[in-house]
Amino acid sequence: MYAKYKGALLTALYLTMMVCVVGCKHSHEHNHTHEHEQHDHEAEQHDHEHEGESKEHSNLIFFPKEQSETVDFALAKAEMVPFGEVVRTMVLVEPSNGDERVIVARASGIVHLAGDKAVDGKGVKVGESLFSVDAAAMADNNLSVKVKEAESEYNRAKKEYERKEAMLKERLVTEGDFQRAKADYEQAASGYEALKKGFAGGKSSGVSPISGFVKRVYVRNGEYVEAGAPVVEVAQNRNLYLRAELSPRKIPGLKNITGATLKNPADGAVYSLSDLGGSLVSVGKGADVETPLVPVVFQVANTVDFIPGTFLEMYITSGDSPSLTVPVSAIVEEMGSYFVFVEAMPEHYEKRQVSLGKSDGKNTQILSGVKEGETIVAKGAVLVKLAQASGKLDAHAGHVH
Repeated sequence: MYAKYKGALLTALYLTMMVCVVGCKHSHEHNHTHEHEQHDHEAEQHDHEHEGESKEHSNLIFFPKEQSETVDFALAKAEMVPFGEVVRTMVLVEPSNGDERVIVARASGIVHLAGDKAVDGKGVKVGESLFSVDAAAMADNNLSVKVKEAESEYNRAKKEYERKEAMLKERLVTEGDFQRAKADYEQAASGYEALKKGFAGGKSSGVSPISGFVKRVYVRNGEYVEAGAPVVEVAQNRNLYLRAELSPRKIPGLKNITGATLKNPADGAVYSLSDLGGSLVSVGKGADVETPLVPVVFQVANTVDFIPGTFLEMYITSGDSPSLTVPVSAIVEEMGSYFVFVEAMPEHYEKRQVSLGKSDGKNTQILSGVKEGETIVAKGAVLVKLAQASGKLDAHAGHVH
Protein backbone atom coordinates (compact mmCIF):
# COMPACT_ATOMS: atom_id res chain seq x y z
CA MET A 1 0.00 0.00 0.00
CA TYR A 2 2.92 2.37 0.83
CA ALA A 3 4.52 1.62 -2.47
CA LYS A 4 1.24 2.48 -4.19
CA TYR A 5 1.11 6.01 -2.80
CA LYS A 6 4.86 6.69 -2.61
CA GLY A 7 5.08 8.55 -5.92
CA ALA A 8 2.12 10.82 -5.13
CA LEU A 9 3.53 11.76 -1.71
CA LEU A 10 6.90 12.66 -3.17
CA THR A 11 5.24 14.84 -5.82
CA ALA A 12 3.18 16.71 -3.20
CA LEU A 13 6.20 17.23 -0.97
CA TYR A 14 8.20 18.65 -3.89
CA LEU A 15 5.43 21.12 -4.81
CA THR A 16 5.12 22.26 -1.17
CA MET A 17 8.84 22.98 -0.99
CA MET A 18 8.81 24.96 -4.26
CA VAL A 19 5.94 27.14 -3.04
CA CYS A 20 7.85 27.86 0.16
CA VAL A 21 11.06 28.77 -1.71
CA VAL A 22 9.31 31.09 -4.16
CA GLY A 23 7.29 32.78 -1.41
CA CYS A 24 10.30 33.33 0.79
CA LYS A 25 12.32 34.66 -2.15
CA HIS A 26 9.55 37.05 -3.12
CA SER A 27 9.18 38.23 0.46
CA HIS A 28 12.92 38.84 0.75
CA GLU A 29 13.10 40.68 -2.56
CA HIS A 30 10.10 42.81 -1.66
CA ASN A 31 11.52 43.76 1.73
CA HIS A 32 14.94 44.49 0.24
CA THR A 33 13.43 46.67 -2.46
CA HIS A 34 11.36 48.61 0.07
CA GLU A 35 14.37 49.20 2.28
CA HIS A 36 16.38 50.33 -0.75
CA GLU A 37 13.63 52.73 -1.83
CA GLN A 38 13.44 54.13 1.71
CA HIS A 39 17.19 54.66 1.72
CA ASP A 40 17.01 56.42 -1.66
CA HIS A 41 14.24 58.63 -0.37
CA GLU A 42 16.31 59.62 2.67
CA ALA A 43 19.32 60.31 0.45
CA GLU A 44 17.16 62.44 -1.86
CA GLN A 45 15.80 64.37 1.12
CA HIS A 46 19.37 64.96 2.32
CA ASP A 47 20.31 66.20 -1.17
CA HIS A 48 17.41 68.65 -1.08
CA GLU A 49 18.53 69.93 2.31
CA HIS A 50 22.11 70.19 1.03
CA GLU A 51 20.91 72.07 -2.05
CA GLY A 52 18.96 74.51 0.12
CA GLU A 53 21.99 75.20 2.25
CA SER A 54 24.06 75.77 -0.89
CA LYS A 55 21.62 78.37 -2.13
CA GLU A 56 21.61 80.01 1.28
CA HIS A 57 25.39 80.58 1.27
CA SER A 58 26.20 80.82 -2.44
CA ASN A 59 25.88 84.65 -2.48
CA LEU A 60 28.30 85.12 0.43
CA ILE A 61 31.97 85.92 0.05
CA PHE A 62 34.36 83.80 2.07
CA PHE A 63 37.30 85.74 3.51
CA PRO A 64 39.15 83.52 6.00
CA LYS A 65 40.44 84.77 9.32
CA GLU A 66 43.94 83.55 8.48
CA GLN A 67 44.01 85.93 5.53
CA SER A 68 42.40 88.91 7.29
CA GLU A 69 45.03 88.75 10.04
CA THR A 70 47.84 89.31 7.53
CA VAL A 71 46.39 92.47 5.94
CA ASP A 72 44.96 95.82 7.03
CA PHE A 73 41.51 94.51 7.85
CA ALA A 74 38.95 95.66 10.43
CA LEU A 75 35.25 95.45 11.18
CA ALA A 76 33.03 98.20 12.57
CA LYS A 77 29.40 98.85 13.45
CA ALA A 78 27.21 101.09 11.33
CA GLU A 79 26.09 103.61 13.94
CA MET A 80 24.22 106.85 14.40
CA VAL A 81 26.58 109.78 15.07
CA PRO A 82 26.24 113.60 15.06
CA PHE A 83 26.64 114.57 11.43
CA GLY A 84 25.50 118.01 10.26
CA GLU A 85 26.11 120.08 7.16
CA VAL A 86 29.40 119.62 5.28
CA VAL A 87 31.25 122.23 3.21
CA ARG A 88 33.99 120.81 1.01
CA THR A 89 36.77 123.18 -0.05
CA MET A 90 40.49 123.51 -0.73
CA VAL A 91 42.73 125.31 1.77
CA LEU A 92 46.11 126.96 1.27
CA VAL A 93 48.79 126.10 3.83
CA GLU A 94 50.46 129.25 5.14
CA PRO A 95 52.99 129.89 7.93
CA SER A 96 51.50 131.45 11.04
CA ASN A 97 52.60 134.86 12.29
CA GLY A 98 55.99 134.75 13.99
CA ASP A 99 57.03 131.44 12.45
CA GLU A 100 58.89 133.08 9.55
CA ARG A 101 61.54 135.80 9.52
CA VAL A 102 63.20 137.51 6.58
CA ILE A 103 66.80 138.62 7.17
CA VAL A 104 67.64 141.72 5.13
CA ALA A 105 70.89 143.42 4.18
CA ARG A 106 71.59 146.27 6.59
CA ALA A 107 73.91 147.95 4.14
CA SER A 108 74.51 148.01 0.41
CA GLY A 109 77.33 145.82 -0.82
CA ILE A 110 78.46 142.40 -2.00
CA VAL A 111 76.79 139.35 -0.39
CA HIS A 112 78.93 136.49 0.90
CA LEU A 113 76.84 133.47 1.90
CA ALA A 114 78.09 131.40 4.85
CA GLY A 115 79.21 128.21 3.11
CA ASP A 116 76.60 125.43 3.20
CA LYS A 117 74.59 127.09 5.97
CA ALA A 118 72.53 129.29 3.64
CA VAL A 119 70.95 126.38 1.72
CA ASP A 120 67.24 125.71 1.34
CA GLY A 121 66.08 123.27 4.02
CA LYS A 122 69.22 123.61 6.14
CA GLY A 123 68.61 123.72 9.88
CA VAL A 124 69.78 126.84 11.72
CA LYS A 125 70.04 128.00 15.33
CA VAL A 126 69.17 131.37 16.76
CA GLY A 127 72.11 133.79 16.44
CA GLU A 128 73.81 131.74 13.73
CA SER A 129 75.45 133.82 10.97
CA LEU A 130 74.12 133.02 7.50
CA PHE A 131 75.74 135.71 5.35
CA SER A 132 77.72 138.93 5.36
CA VAL A 133 77.57 142.05 3.20
CA ASP A 134 80.91 143.63 2.30
CA ALA A 135 80.52 147.36 1.79
CA ALA A 136 84.14 148.41 2.37
CA ALA A 137 85.06 148.43 -1.32
CA MET A 138 82.01 150.40 -2.46
CA ALA A 139 82.64 153.91 -3.75
CA ASP A 140 79.18 155.07 -2.73
CA ASN A 141 77.91 154.49 0.77
CA ASN A 142 81.27 153.10 1.81
CA LEU A 143 80.70 151.40 5.12
CA SER A 144 84.20 152.02 6.41
CA VAL A 145 83.75 155.73 5.79
CA LYS A 146 80.43 155.64 7.64
CA VAL A 147 82.06 153.97 10.63
CA LYS A 148 84.77 156.62 10.73
CA GLU A 149 82.19 159.38 10.44
CA ALA A 150 80.19 157.87 13.27
CA GLU A 151 83.35 157.60 15.39
CA SER A 152 84.20 161.22 14.71
CA GLU A 153 80.69 162.39 15.61
CA TYR A 154 80.80 160.30 18.76
CA ASN A 155 84.11 161.87 19.88
CA ARG A 156 82.83 165.40 19.18
CA ALA A 157 79.57 164.85 21.07
CA LYS A 158 81.45 163.31 23.98
CA LYS A 159 83.78 166.29 24.36
CA GLU A 160 80.90 168.75 24.15
CA TYR A 161 78.98 166.81 26.76
CA GLU A 162 81.96 166.73 29.14
CA ARG A 163 82.63 170.43 28.60
CA LYS A 164 79.07 171.49 29.37
CA GLU A 165 78.96 169.15 32.33
CA ALA A 166 81.91 171.05 33.85
CA MET A 167 80.40 174.41 32.99
CA LEU A 168 77.13 173.42 34.63
CA LYS A 169 78.95 172.99 37.92
CA GLU A 170 80.20 176.61 37.60
CA ARG A 171 76.72 177.68 36.56
CA LEU A 172 78.09 178.96 33.25
CA VAL A 173 75.43 177.10 31.16
CA THR A 174 71.78 176.44 31.71
CA GLU A 175 70.33 173.05 32.59
CA GLY A 176 68.63 172.97 29.18
CA ASP A 177 71.92 173.41 27.27
CA PHE A 178 73.49 170.62 29.29
CA GLN A 179 70.59 168.21 28.63
CA ARG A 180 70.76 168.87 24.87
CA ALA A 181 74.50 168.13 24.87
CA LYS A 182 73.86 164.93 26.83
CA ALA A 183 71.16 163.75 24.37
CA ASP A 184 73.47 164.41 21.38
CA TYR A 185 76.22 162.41 23.04
CA GLU A 186 74.02 159.42 23.84
CA GLN A 187 72.64 159.34 20.29
CA ALA A 188 76.12 159.50 18.74
CA ALA A 189 77.35 156.76 21.07
CA SER A 190 74.45 154.47 20.20
CA GLY A 191 74.98 154.88 16.46
CA TYR A 192 78.72 154.36 16.70
CA GLU A 193 78.42 151.21 18.83
CA ALA A 194 75.85 149.75 16.43
CA LEU A 195 78.13 150.32 13.45
CA LYS A 196 81.14 148.86 15.21
CA LYS A 197 79.20 145.76 16.29
CA GLY A 198 77.32 145.09 13.08
CA PHE A 199 79.84 146.29 10.54
CA ALA A 200 83.20 145.19 11.82
CA GLY A 201 85.87 145.57 9.16
CA GLY A 202 83.38 147.19 6.79
CA LYS A 203 81.12 144.13 6.70
CA SER A 204 77.59 143.61 8.01
CA SER A 205 76.57 140.19 9.34
CA GLY A 206 73.19 138.54 8.78
CA VAL A 207 72.24 136.29 11.72
CA SER A 208 69.14 134.16 12.25
CA PRO A 209 66.74 135.63 14.83
CA ILE A 210 65.04 132.23 15.40
CA SER A 211 65.86 128.54 15.33
CA GLY A 212 64.37 126.65 12.41
CA PHE A 213 65.44 126.02 8.84
CA VAL A 214 66.34 128.04 5.78
CA LYS A 215 63.19 128.37 3.73
CA ARG A 216 64.55 130.48 0.89
CA VAL A 217 67.72 132.23 -0.26
CA TYR A 218 66.89 135.31 -2.32
CA VAL A 219 70.34 136.14 -3.75
CA ARG A 220 73.37 134.37 -5.18
CA ASN A 221 76.77 134.40 -3.61
CA GLY A 222 78.74 137.46 -4.70
CA GLU A 223 75.65 139.40 -5.82
CA TYR A 224 75.26 143.12 -5.04
CA VAL A 225 72.31 144.08 -2.82
CA GLU A 226 70.84 147.33 -1.64
CA ALA A 227 70.35 148.05 2.02
CA GLY A 228 67.00 146.59 3.14
CA ALA A 229 66.87 143.94 0.41
CA PRO A 230 65.82 140.40 1.56
CA VAL A 231 68.69 137.91 1.57
CA VAL A 232 67.58 134.80 3.52
CA GLU A 233 64.21 133.65 4.89
CA VAL A 234 64.14 131.42 7.98
CA ALA A 235 61.05 129.48 9.12
CA GLN A 236 59.98 127.22 11.95
CA ASN A 237 56.61 125.89 10.71
CA ARG A 238 55.57 124.91 14.22
CA ASN A 239 52.10 126.30 13.57
CA LEU A 240 50.33 126.79 10.28
CA TYR A 241 47.36 128.72 8.95
CA LEU A 242 44.89 126.96 6.65
CA ARG A 243 43.13 129.54 4.50
CA ALA A 244 39.92 128.72 2.66
CA GLU A 245 38.13 131.05 0.26
CA LEU A 246 34.38 130.41 0.37
CA SER A 247 31.36 131.76 -1.41
CA PRO A 248 29.39 134.21 0.78
CA ARG A 249 26.28 131.99 0.51
CA LYS A 250 28.12 129.25 2.44
CA ILE A 251 29.13 131.49 5.34
CA PRO A 252 25.77 131.38 7.23
CA GLY A 253 26.11 127.60 7.48
CA LEU A 254 29.45 127.99 9.27
CA LYS A 255 28.14 129.82 12.34
CA ASN A 256 28.10 126.58 14.30
CA ILE A 257 31.29 124.84 13.15
CA THR A 258 31.70 121.54 14.98
CA GLY A 259 34.89 120.33 13.33
CA ALA A 260 36.82 119.78 10.14
CA THR A 261 38.67 117.00 8.36
CA LEU A 262 41.82 117.41 6.27
CA LYS A 263 42.90 115.19 3.41
CA ASN A 264 46.37 115.44 1.92
CA PRO A 265 46.10 114.84 -1.87
CA ALA A 266 49.79 113.89 -1.95
CA ASP A 267 49.40 110.67 0.04
CA GLY A 268 45.66 110.41 0.76
CA ALA A 269 46.22 110.67 4.54
CA VAL A 270 43.21 111.99 6.50
CA TYR A 271 43.40 114.02 9.73
CA SER A 272 40.76 115.61 11.91
CA LEU A 273 41.17 119.18 13.10
CA SER A 274 41.24 117.94 16.69
CA ASP A 275 44.06 115.48 15.87
CA LEU A 276 46.26 118.47 14.96
CA GLY A 277 45.21 120.63 17.89
CA GLY A 278 43.53 122.96 15.43
CA SER A 279 40.92 125.66 15.84
CA LEU A 280 39.00 128.25 13.86
CA VAL A 281 40.87 131.57 13.85
CA SER A 282 38.57 133.85 11.90
CA VAL A 283 35.77 134.16 9.37
CA GLY A 284 36.14 137.16 7.08
CA LYS A 285 33.66 140.01 7.32
CA GLY A 286 33.95 141.05 3.69
CA ALA A 287 34.86 139.89 0.20
CA ASP A 288 37.30 141.23 -2.36
CA VAL A 289 35.74 143.09 -5.28
CA GLU A 290 37.75 141.22 -7.90
CA THR A 291 37.35 137.85 -6.17
CA PRO A 292 34.04 137.83 -4.25
CA LEU A 293 35.06 135.17 -1.76
CA VAL A 294 35.22 135.28 2.03
CA PRO A 295 38.38 134.01 3.79
CA VAL A 296 38.01 131.42 6.55
CA VAL A 297 41.21 130.72 8.49
CA PHE A 298 42.09 127.77 10.74
CA GLN A 299 45.28 127.21 12.71
CA VAL A 300 46.91 123.80 13.33
CA ALA A 301 50.09 122.47 14.88
CA ASN A 302 52.35 121.18 12.13
CA THR A 303 52.91 117.72 13.59
CA VAL A 304 52.61 115.96 10.21
CA ASP A 305 54.98 118.15 8.15
CA PHE A 306 52.54 120.03 5.95
CA ILE A 307 54.41 122.22 3.48
CA PRO A 308 53.49 125.94 3.29
CA GLY A 309 52.38 126.93 -0.18
CA THR A 310 50.62 123.62 -0.87
CA PHE A 311 46.89 122.86 -0.90
CA LEU A 312 44.88 120.44 1.23
CA GLU A 313 41.32 119.21 0.87
CA MET A 314 39.09 120.22 3.79
CA TYR A 315 35.61 119.17 4.91
CA ILE A 316 34.12 121.73 7.32
CA THR A 317 31.22 120.38 9.38
CA SER A 318 28.56 122.35 11.23
CA GLY A 319 25.53 121.25 13.24
CA ASP A 320 25.04 117.89 14.92
CA SER A 321 22.02 116.13 13.41
CA PRO A 322 22.36 112.34 13.96
CA SER A 323 22.95 110.23 10.87
CA LEU A 324 23.83 106.62 10.09
CA THR A 325 27.45 106.58 8.95
CA VAL A 326 30.23 104.19 7.98
CA PRO A 327 33.95 104.87 7.39
CA VAL A 328 34.85 106.09 3.91
CA SER A 329 37.22 103.12 3.61
CA ALA A 330 34.24 100.74 3.92
CA ILE A 331 32.75 101.85 0.58
CA VAL A 332 33.73 100.38 -2.78
CA GLU A 333 32.58 101.61 -6.19
CA GLU A 334 31.59 99.38 -9.06
CA MET A 335 30.12 100.55 -12.37
CA GLY A 336 28.87 103.79 -10.83
CA SER A 337 27.19 102.05 -7.87
CA TYR A 338 28.43 101.87 -4.29
CA PHE A 339 28.63 98.84 -2.02
CA VAL A 340 29.65 97.77 1.46
CA PHE A 341 30.33 94.27 2.77
CA VAL A 342 28.13 93.24 5.69
CA GLU A 343 29.15 90.38 7.97
CA ALA A 344 26.54 87.62 7.64
CA MET A 345 28.44 85.08 9.71
CA PRO A 346 32.07 84.69 10.80
CA GLU A 347 34.37 84.88 7.76
CA HIS A 348 31.39 85.33 5.40
CA TYR A 349 30.30 88.68 3.98
CA GLU A 350 27.36 89.90 1.96
CA LYS A 351 27.87 92.49 -0.75
CA ARG A 352 25.24 95.16 -0.11
CA GLN A 353 24.43 98.12 -2.41
CA VAL A 354 24.01 101.42 -0.54
CA SER A 355 22.85 104.97 -1.23
CA LEU A 356 25.29 107.62 -0.03
CA GLY A 357 24.72 111.01 1.51
CA LYS A 358 27.29 113.57 2.64
CA SER A 359 30.89 112.81 3.56
CA ASP A 360 33.32 114.59 5.87
CA GLY A 361 36.35 112.82 4.47
CA LYS A 362 36.42 110.23 7.27
CA ASN A 363 32.84 109.01 7.44
CA THR A 364 30.03 108.89 4.91
CA GLN A 365 26.31 109.16 5.52
CA ILE A 366 24.30 106.05 4.52
CA LEU A 367 20.79 106.76 3.27
CA SER A 368 19.78 103.15 2.57
CA GLY A 369 21.19 99.64 2.30
CA VAL A 370 22.54 99.18 5.83
CA LYS A 371 20.82 99.12 9.21
CA GLU A 372 22.09 100.55 12.45
CA GLY A 373 24.16 98.04 14.40
CA GLU A 374 25.10 95.85 11.43
CA THR A 375 28.76 94.89 11.25
CA ILE A 376 30.53 96.01 8.10
CA VAL A 377 34.07 95.69 6.73
CA ALA A 378 35.64 99.04 7.71
CA LYS A 379 39.14 98.35 6.41
CA GLY A 380 40.06 95.94 3.64
CA ALA A 381 36.81 96.19 1.69
CA VAL A 382 38.77 96.23 -1.57
CA LEU A 383 40.42 92.95 -0.60
CA VAL A 384 37.04 91.33 0.00
CA LYS A 385 35.93 92.61 -3.40
CA LEU A 386 39.01 91.02 -4.98
CA ALA A 387 38.22 87.76 -3.20
CA GLN A 388 34.80 87.82 -4.85
CA ALA A 389 36.25 88.62 -8.26
CA SER A 390 38.83 85.83 -8.04
CA GLY A 391 36.05 83.23 -8.16
CA LYS A 392 37.68 81.18 -5.42
CA LEU A 393 34.56 80.99 -3.35
CA ASP A 394 33.71 78.07 -1.06
CA ALA A 395 30.00 78.14 -0.27
CA HIS A 396 30.38 75.42 2.40
CA ALA A 397 33.59 76.58 4.03
CA GLY A 398 33.16 76.37 7.79
CA HIS A 399 29.83 74.48 7.42
CA VAL A 400 29.51 71.21 9.31
CA HIS A 401 26.92 68.61 8.20
